[in-house]
Amino acid sequence: MPKSQPRDAGEMVDAETYFRDHWVDIEADRLERYGQAFRINDRNRPRFVDPLGAQMGETVVDFGCGPGYVSAELAKTVGPDGVVHAMDLSADLLDMAREVVDKAGVSDRVRFHHITDDRIGLPDATVDRVVFKSVLLYVADVDATMAEAYRVLRPGGQVAAQDTDFWLSACTAFKPEEWRSFIDAARPAFADPAMGRHLRGALLRAGLTDVTTKVTAMTDDRGAMRGTVENFFGYVRALGTMPGAAIDDLARRADQAIEENRWLFVINFFQANGTKPPSA
Repeated sequence: MPKSQPRDAGEMVDAETYFRDHWVDIEADRLERYGQAFRINDRNRPRFVDPLGAQMGETVVDFGCGPGYVSAELAKTVGPDGVVHAMDLSADLLDMAREVVDKAGVSDRVRFHHITDDRIGLPDATVDRVVFKSVLLYVADVDATMAEAYRVLRPGGQVAAQDTDFWLSACTAFKPEEWRSFIDAARPAFADPAMGRHLRGALLRAGLTDVTTKVTAMTDDRGAMRGTVENFFGYVRALGTMPGAAIDDLARRADQAIEENRWLFVINFFQANGTKPPSA
């Protein structure tokens, strides 16, 4: 693939680093969608937060904290004697996270870190848990980042990683071959769009033990996840990997499928947990 691809508006993006760049510089409409899509409530907390396994009094790293909803929930769980280190590449997302955490009333136990690379940057053996929630598919060197997690964990500490595998997703608004071509066109937006299936191997290579893996699926038949597909439209437009008219047609058909009650979007979530050996 060429190093640079044109945006429809004439701007250029670097296809080789776009998986990272589009998090550093986030468009206002996409930022707003993240503020809505990543909210935690009583319905989705058992799927997205409980499997992370945080305990009262722990020191937890939320690597790639995004808009801060998971950080806020982790802070509630660890309690006043615990600490959550919320880290992200995006200054805009960190600003949002500060507001979310403050509104949740737990800002006294959250430390925010504007990171500029994929390192964790805390002292050795000072953390009880490192959480990767929907972030490793954007990390260039997962093994290096997982090694960082191993380094900062205390013996007996745990990694909890959750990610999707976009090759296994489906959307009934499009034919299967169209959806696959669409995912192919958005490929440079991810370091590894199949990260979910690779989580277990990453934890094992890092030296973690007692690694467990669970896969669940989320289905949307009302259009609630239309914004996720819209993000993909934005990626493909920025990369110039599909003609603008073709993207417009896909967007129209997605909206039509929702209006006609033909919409079904299915996405999977892989959860992998592992422990640093107590003798390490």
